[in-house]
Formats: sequence, C-alpha cells, structure tokens
Amino acid sequence: MSTDERRLHDLFQEMLETRDDFQTGESDASETGLEDMLFLARELQTLGRASMSDAQAALARARERVLQSLPAAPPQTSPQPQPQQRIPFWQRWGAVMAPAMAWAPATLMAFLAMVILLAVSISVSASAMPDSPFYPVKRTTENVALHMAPAAKRAVIEAAIAHHRAEEIDYLQEKGIRAIVPSYEGEVRGCVENVCQIGPFQVTLPPDVAAKLRPGDRVKVDIEVHPGRLMALSVAPGKTPTPTSTVLVATENPNVLSPGATLESRPFDTPAVVRVTPTKKPVHKPTQR
Repeated sequence: MSTDERRLHDLFQEMLETRDDFQTGESDASETGLEDMLFLARELQTLGRASMSDAQAALARARERVLQSLPAAPPQTSPQPQPQQRIPFWQRWGAVMAPAMAWAPATLMAFLAMVILLAVSISVSASAMPDSPFYPVKRTTENVALHMAPAAKRAVIEAAIAHHRAEEIDYLQEKGIRAIVPSYEGEVRGCVENVCQIGPFQVTLPPDVAAKLRPGDRVKVDIEVHPGRLMALSVAPGKTPTPTSTVLVATENPNVLSPGATLESRPFDTPAVVRVTPTKKPVHKPTQR
C-alpha cells in the first residue's frame, strides 16, 4: 500500500467517526476521491440504519441455516448406575483391623515382657522378708494360693504361711529391724500379766486382751517387731485348724485277714475236728561192705 492510499484510508476512518462534521485540508488533487468515499460512507450508513430493525431476525435465520447444515449428532444415552461391588467380609474385617494389627507385634512383646516380669517377681518374692520391696508380692501370692486351693490342701497352705510368718519374725529379731509382720496365727500357750506365749514367741498384749486369753486359744496377731521385744498391734480370733483327711485302706475280699490280725471266736461256732496222722519212723537199711 502506497503512502497516498494509506493516507486516504486513515481519512476514511476519521470520516466514519465524525460523520457530517468531517472537514479536511487536503489538496485539490484528492478532493474527487474523498467526495466519492464520503458518498459511499453515507450510503453504507443509510443502508445500515434501514436494515437495523431486521438485524435480529436475520441473525436468527443465519444461525438456523448454520445449524441445519451441521451433521446430526448421535443420540446420547444417560449414564447407567454402576452396580456396587460387594467386598468380602474378610477384606472388610482386614481393613478395620489393619490399624490394630500394625501395633500387634509391639503389643505382643509388651505382654510377654509383663508375663516374664510377673513370673520373675513371684519367684523372687517367695523368700522375701518384710524389708524387701517384693514382700507385698509375696503376701498377694499367698492370699491367692490360699483362696484358690481346694479344701483338701488348704491346711497345708495355712501351715506353710504360718511358718513363713515365724521365719520373718526370727529374721527381723536377728537383724534388729523394726517392722510389722501381719497376720501371724498361733496357739496361746500361757500368759504372765500382759505377756503371752503365742507359738514360739513372747508377745506383749494390752492387759485387758491378755486377761481374756486362755491356753489353747488360737489368735491372729499383727506383730510389730522391736529390738528385743514383740508388741501386738491387733488381736483377732484365729481359724480352727483344718483337720487333715485320714486315708483308710480296705482289702477287696472281707474274708482275707490282714497280717497280724486275729479272728474272734463266737459262741455258736462249731469246733473243727482235727485228725492227727502218725508219722512213720524212718527205716535204716544196712549198707553192704
């Protein structure tokens, strides 16, 4: 495009913007071309105003023609709901238990450690004395064993517990340790004023309590061990010793007597007749020389 044509194009654009008020100062050489362009612009503007009322209808018709020229789109079907997949029970249970199973090894190790610690504590506490930290474990183990034991073995366990209490008192007296030995049970052998012989120990009791005790009474005493003496903190009646069962041995046949047994004679028994058979004297034959 030449310089004159570009200039004319710019003037045409300016003319369209300013409509009838357009004025130019161009040379006479270009006036003829400008007049033609102005006439053309006015005609176009007039045509635009005349057809503006029917522009929307023309646009709708053009849109319809364009849509009709397009190929028909294939029909679209609505999406069908997918059937819900059933998850097996063991998979659902595994998903629920997965967090817990992640801690299963640590929980198992902690449980085994607790079991081992409990077993070691019970084993060590068997010989624990009142000044040992394992002494409460020993007392708890004794109480559990006493309550869970059958009636036939309860007397043996009670005797073992009483023996343990006596050992603990001897230990504390020997070491000169001040401590309390609870629930010592023994038989009262006698009292002199407020000092009573309970089992092998001489225990100082309150005077009113000592006056009520008689030899042969069984008492349960909480004893406080002091260097050189024993004092009763509380006194309660003891349990009657559980008698041990006696085993009787009987023969299967009642007519068979045990060795060393005698048979009593009855008045109506008929004496048996004893026949004595004489023995023959031996005959010595002479020997030939």
